[in-house]
Amino acid sequence: MSLDLQSQMDYQKTRQKLCADMVKGTHLRLRQQLRKANGDFVSVWEEHCQNHELLSQYAEAMRILATDIWTQRPDTRIHWCYDVCVEYFQKGGLLKLREKEQRRLSYEKSRLHKREVLEQTKELNADSDVQTFAGFPQHCSLSRVNDFSDVVDSEVPLLQDRLCQNGCIDLPFEGKITLLDVGSCHNSFEKFDDFFPVVGIDLCPAVESVLKCDFLQLKVIQKADYSLPANNISEFLASPVTVLPEASFHVVVFSLLLEYLPSPRQRWICCQKAHRLLTLDGLLLVVSPDSHHQQRNAPMMRSWKMAIEAMGFTRWRYVKQEHLHCMAFRKSKACGATAEKHSDMLYIPQDSHAKSEEGEDFETGRDLSSGNENEQSLEFLHQLNEINYD
Repeated sequence: MSLDLQSQMDYQKTRQKLCADMVKGTHLRLRQQLRKANGDFVSVWEEHCQNHELLSQYAEAMRILATDIWTQRPDTRIHWCYDVCVEYFQKGGLLKLREKEQRRLSYEKSRLHKREVLEQTKELNADSDVQTFAGFPQHCSLSRVNDFSDVVDSEVPLLQDRLCQNGCIDLPFEGKITLLDVGSCHNSFEKFDDFFPVVGIDLCPAVESVLKCDFLQLKVIQKADYSLPANNISEFLASPVTVLPEASFHVVVFSLLLEYLPSPRQRWICCQKAHRLLTLDGLLLVVSPDSHHQQRNAPMMRSWKMAIEAMGFTRWRYVKQEHLHCMAFRKSKACGATAEKHSDMLYIPQDSHAKSEEGEDFETGRDLSSGNENEQSLEFLHQLNEINYD
C-alpha cells in the first residue's frame, strides 16, 4: 500500500472519529444537564438552543458523516424510507390495509349481531328450560341465525368510502408524496425530489435547502387557518419555520432524531406533533440506531410500539438492520393517549444511566466527571463509525 493511500485512510479515520465524538459528546452532555436540572427538560433545551457555536459544530459533524463518510458504504436508512413509501402508497400497501380493516369491521359487526340474536332469543324463552346446540337455542330459526351476515353486508359501508369521507388519502394514490424530514441536517431526501416534495427542517441546518425549525416549539394549527400548496412546499415556507398546518403531510420522518432528545417526554411531544401534521393514513417513519442483535433491546422496541400506537398510530413495518431499527407507523385514528400515562414508554437505555458518587457511569464504568466530552460516549452511538446511514 502506497504511503499516500495509507495517509489518506488515516486522515479519513481521524476525521470520522472527531465527527463521531462531537455527536456523541453533544448527546451525552444533554443528558448530564438534564440530570443536573432534575428533569427540567424545558430549561435544558432552551439553553442548548442558545449555544449556536455547539449547534453549528454538531451540524457540520453530521453533514460530514452523512455526505463524506457514510456514503462510502451501502445505503440503508434513506432508501429504506423511500422503498417503504413506494410500497405503501403506490404498490398496494395501503389498499391491503384497508381491505383487511374492512374484513375486520365486517367480522365485528357480525359478531355483535349474533350476540343480539342470542340475547333476544334468551328473552323470549326466559321462562322455559331450553337446551342449546352450538350456542343457539334449538327452536331458534336457522335462517334467523344465519341471516345476520346478510344484514351486516347491507348495513356496513365500505371502509374505504367511510375513511375518504373523513378526509384521508384517496386510492388509487395520485400525485407526489409530501414528506416532512425532521432533523434533516443536509436534506437526505433531496435526491428523490421528483417523487417527494420534501420539507427538510433542522434546529441548525447544514445546507441552505433545509429550513431552520425547533420542532419542539413548532405550533400546529388548523388547516382552515393556514394551508400549504400541494407542490413546492419548501419554496412556500421561510426560515425559521414556527407554524405548520395540521394534516398537511403524507409522511413524517424521524431519522436518528428521537435519541438526540434527552427526555422521553420530548420524544412523546415530537410524535404527537407528527400525528397532527400527518393526514389520516399517513406514515411516521422512525429510524433509531442500535448495533446490538435484535433481541437485546426488544423490550424497548415493544414499549415504543405501545406508546406510539396509543397516540393513534398502527405499526405497519418493522425491520432490524445491522445497526438500525426501522419502523413505519400508520396514522389510523385520532390521538387518544395522555403524555402523563405513556410518555415514559419512549425511553432509551441511556435515560436510566446515573452517576455514582465516584462519578462513574453504572453501565460502562467510565469516569464521567473528567470533563473530556470526546471520551464520554453513549452506548446507543458506541458504534456510530460502523453505521451505514446514507
